[in-house]
Amino acid sequence: MKRLRWLFVCALWSLASTSAHALTPAAALSHVSDVGAKQAVLDYYETPQWDHVVRGIASGDSDWLKVYTALREAADAGAGEDLGDAIYDAVPKRPFNVLPLLAESTGRSARQLCTFTFESKLPEGGIGAYLDRLDRALAQALNGEQRRMAAACREGIKATRWQFEAP
Repeated sequence: MKRLRWLFVCALWSLASTSAHALTPAAALSHVSDVGAKQAVLDYYETPQWDHVVRGIASGDSDWLKVYTALREAADAGAGEDLGDAIYDAVPKRPFNVLPLLAESTGRSARQLCTFTFESKLPEGGIGAYLDRLDRALAQALNGEQRRMAAACREGIKATRWQFEAP
């Protein structure tokens, strides 16, 4: 019985220490600064920390988007695909954070960015649900610039729906 309690305590301690070492955006950016983006991708990829990076970016949180910006040019193959999937997962969560970032890095308009092909993966819940989530998020526009971005993005959403609903 004592051995079972000891194992339980060890398991709890291990779980707590793992949570305590969860990667933060600041820690990831510091690591990139210390070792460079290419080495940071190599250090994180295919580790639990990489999963944390990808989930963070997918959240659309502005600090995690800085990590995306720092890593995207250095990531290729699977790592690049993971980052691409994560940033597009973030679009319907925080479009007004993500779309300007993507527009700046790609030179594409909001309409172009919101015309999706879903080549890499189908979104959770399906294409219609993804587009519905994005449309609801766009309704939260707070100012004229965001409303213009939302209107352009909705044109892309319309084109995407037409593309996937066409026989």
